[in-house]
Amino acid sequence: MRSISEKTGQMLKAVCRRAVDIVGGPENFQHCTRVGQAQLSRYTLPSPDFAKYFMPIDVALEADLEAGMPIITAELARLQGYRLVRDDVAYDGEPLGYRDIGELNRGVGALLNAAFEAMEDGSVDPQEKRRLRRLLDKVRRLLAMFADRVEGSCE
Repeated sequence: MRSISEKTGQMLKAVCRRAVDIVGGPENFQHCTRVGQAQLSRYTLPSPDFAKYFMPIDVALEADLEAGMPIITAELARLQGYRLVRDDVAYDGEPLGYRDIGELNRGVGALLNAAFEAMEDGSVDPQEKRRLRRLLDKVRRLLAMFADRVEGSCE
């Protein structure tokens, strides 16, 4: 008997789909990994025909690396009751600037606007949820960069 439920399997496929979408979809990601577009699609589609196909760990790592954040790894940790904490990362040498503040402000603003729009009818449909996840991923990347630059500016 498996340790994960069918629902958890579908969640894993969804998080893999998010990561693959962020890096440009299966048609683009296939050039960064060892498997082709058709196989990548099998790993991410919720269809019962592909229920037994899951992304191998090395391909998942490549997806996270290409996305610039641990989308799949963070979900795996969460499913086991853990939370990832970012390790000290090499500072890129750029000081915190007004552009960084503006980018973060625009990213958070877009996320909040999308959340308000999604909640207009009182619920969030699957398409709105995907949009919110994409925007949230972007804000997470912006926050990580912002934090690095704040820490680097204080040295």
